[in-house]
Amino acid sequence: MFMHAPGFDLIGYKRDADGEVQYVPVRSEHQVLGYLWASDAENAASFEPRDVGNEDVHKEGLKWLDRLRSAYDRGLSPSQALAELADLSEADEPGTCDLVSLRRLTNEG
Repeated sequence: MFMHAPGFDLIGYKRDADGEVQYVPVRSEHQVLGYLWASDAENAASFEPRDVGNEDVHKEGLKWLDRLRSAYDRGLSPSQALAELADLSEADEPGTCDLVSLRRLTNEG
């Protein structure tokens, strides 16, 4: 969904990974909007929405992708970007996520 959004076709990091990734849920007040993920091994990071048809989730995802691009531009590795973004306080927009929820997932294939 976000891969073809204007201005976000290239955010610096690759947008897909085949191996292990770290991820955290991005939450709004009442729901999980999606997942912010990273893979240093593949220099990849992105936001994966839970509901690709929801316009509000799409808008929030664009904001997270913008933050990832900023982290890339500052020279952060994907996992450093994930840690920085996951540490945002609830007062920061959009949504919230935290390292307490950090998980690993292996996608082989």
